[in-house]
Amino acid sequence: MTATPCAAFDCRMIRHSGIGVVVRHLLGEWLRAFPDFRLELLGPEEDIRREIPRGDRSTRIVPWSAPVYGPAGLLGRPPVRDANVFFSPHYAAPLRLDIPLVAMVHDLIHITNPPRPGTSLYMKGVLALLRRKARYIVTPSRHTKVQLQTLHGFEPQRVLTYANGPGLGGTKPMRTQAVESFPEKFLLAVGLWKPHKNWDFLIGRLGKLTRAGKISVPLVVAGMEQDSQRFARELARQSGLEVFFAPQLTDGEIVRLYEKATALVFPSLAEGFGFPVIEAMSRGTPVLIPDLPPMTDIAGGAALRFDPDSAESFDKAVPALLNDRELRQKMGDAGRRRATEFSWARYAAGVEETLRRALAE
Repeated sequence: MTATPCAAFDCRMIRHSGIGVVVRHLLGEWLRAFPDFRLELLGPEEDIRREIPRGDRSTRIVPWSAPVYGPAGLLGRPPVRDANVFFSPHYAAPLRLDIPLVAMVHDLIHITNPPRPGTSLYMKGVLALLRRKARYIVTPSRHTKVQLQTLHGFEPQRVLTYANGPGLGGTKPMRTQAVESFPEKFLLAVGLWKPHKNWDFLIGRLGKLTRAGKISVPLVVAGMEQDSQRFARELARQSGLEVFFAPQLTDGEIVRLYEKATALVFPSLAEGFGFPVIEAMSRGTPVLIPDLPPMTDIAGGAALRFDPDSAESFDKAVPALLNDRELRQKMGDAGRRRATEFSWARYAAGVEETLRRALAE
């Protein structure tokens, strides 16, 4: 193995949610813990520079603007300089590489819940190429690993799982008018407007419970794009549920929102990891999740579960959580303990070890 390892790190999605969260946390931990393993950061220079310490001279930024998802990104040659291993934080890794490739596959939602026609077929084709090209695949959950092995033929010894940490870990809560203006008691839901996030089910069932007099709290929605909120507003109007939308918040404000919420409801049917679950638990907020992996893998016994195929199960769980202060306290305390088992330091150490392994081969 080379005496001076250097990894090319694809940072084109550094400002995104989801994968962008992984990129930012991994980069921060890497620069702190592995100074002897140099980096070439490929992507938008200005965005990357905001994430590295001022005066850092060991890290090279190489501008790269090729689209992540599309032929130009897959088949074009990335501008690698001195790196001898390449890390891609998404399945759409560049395939024309002369150095070993390690790629992260966060989830297979583009196959299981495709947002548009043709997406599933495209991703299956890319995964087939990745299976032949990549030395190792990194996943944040065993659920994704099992899908890659059983449905797409990846060799189990080449798929390594390292859990992510909380997306907002270490951030101090911030009391602001934007957050404090919400009611004293509310349910919180966090996520983008996508079919697998199950918004129709959530808003519809909460509305029915409200009309039946079984609950009397509003829903606060955070993280939803401005132009998608109209769909949620219309669902809420039809169901009779009072819904508030959190404006664009800082990390500190989002943490305060978790702490202020009575509980987090996370009804998503498909995830690669599920950041809101671990984020809420880390702040002592009780969580309600569907009885599905990877949410159950993250929460363990520290969250209340409902059967995603049973509206009756959900309808029983929500009032139970809202009306039982002792249960909420128990879930909150268990969540705090469970959240300590997840850390970005351990995730970064796993990725670093995998890159060294790829180099050694």
